[in-house]
Amino acid sequence: MGCFSFLCSTCEEPLNSDSFSGEHCTLFLMEKGLILEWMQGQYDSYGRVFDDARESVEWASRDWSMLGTKEHSGANVCDLMSSSDSESGLAAYHTECLEIGKHPIVSDHDPEQGWGDYKYTTQGPHRHEVPRDNGIITLPPGEDGITWTKAG
Repeated sequence: MGCFSFLCSTCEEPLNSDSFSGEHCTLFLMEKGLILEWMQGQYDSYGRVFDDARESVEWASRDWSMLGTKEHSGANVCDLMSSSDSESGLAAYHTECLEIGKHPIVSDHDPEQGWGDYKYTTQGPHRHEVPRDNGIITLPPGEDGITWTKAG
């Protein structure tokens, strides 16, 4: 399988990675406007981020029993990333571009597959969280008291 990437939903520039390091990003896995989980770190070229040991972090949603909710269709991560539903897929942001308190928007795929010169920082924390309350999640950068919720 080849590499793939997404365009940042704010600046519309690609999330670049050479498969060994990448621009620091925040990714939200979404289904029908609900945030299933998020992760933050250097982009890994495959719709995930690296952890501190440079290993790719797997989406917990690969095992839907971990989510414990009837609200989700049971679609796997790849199905969501290739969904034609505009509210399902990956909302990808350079962490520098993430707008605090604004609901994530599903990103377009990058036709260049994330290959290019880095324009954004590679530095920042590595985090991953599965929401406990159907689509309500604490903001990744650690801003206390701010949450993401379903738009509308």
